[in-house]
Amino acid sequence: MNIELIKTELIQEVDQLFQKEHNKSLQKRIEKKIKSWKEQITETEELIERVNCTLQHILQRHGITFKHQLEKEGFTHYIEPTIHQLVLRNMKD
Repeated sequence: MNIELIKTELIQEVDQLFQKEHNKSLQKRIEKKIKSWKEQITETEELIERVNCTLQHILQRHGITFKHQLEKEGFTHYIEPTIHQLVLRNMKD
């Protein structure tokens, strides 16, 4: 498994996904008032779920499965900072 390739694909796909959404929702964001804390948390949780779902699709596409929990934990530890960066970068104001 080439972890760097997986990480690169994840970044590219999430950026493409949210770039399309960002353009669509720009007008809505301009018209919208400040969101409540609960709305912001819900949107952040949805964003994290979408990034994780994208990662799962990439892993499936490459036929990657984890044989041991330790192997999965090592991968998760390695990819987690990338996921955090993607979430922060794509959070809506």
